[in-house]
Amino acid sequence: MGYHAEARAAIIEGACQWTCAFGPVFRVAFGGAPPPPDVGVIQLEIGESILQMVVAAMDHVLWMVETDPGAAPAVFKQARAQLGADPWLASCVVSVPGFQVV
Repeated sequence: MGYHAEARAAIIEGACQWTCAFGPVFRVAFGGAPPPPDVGVIQLEIGESILQMVVAAMDHVLWMVETDPGAAPAVFKQARAQLGADPWLASCVVSVPGFQVV
């Protein structure tokens, strides 16, 4: 849901946010559209299956200390680098030994 004070407006705002966040991923994954620059397509080989994972950068952070909101992109980039993400964290997750697709 969105962050508007009125429930109806918060629902509309939240729906808009979800559509903006997931729309490009769905268009690539289900519609066959070419990926825009902020959407990645990762080829996966799991067992005998070759799959495509479509991802986009969506970061949600709970700020535990006061910080400059403008510094957030640098913080995300640093966190990805520390975890070995290049540039997607999802590729790190699926490379974990024992990862299973259900």
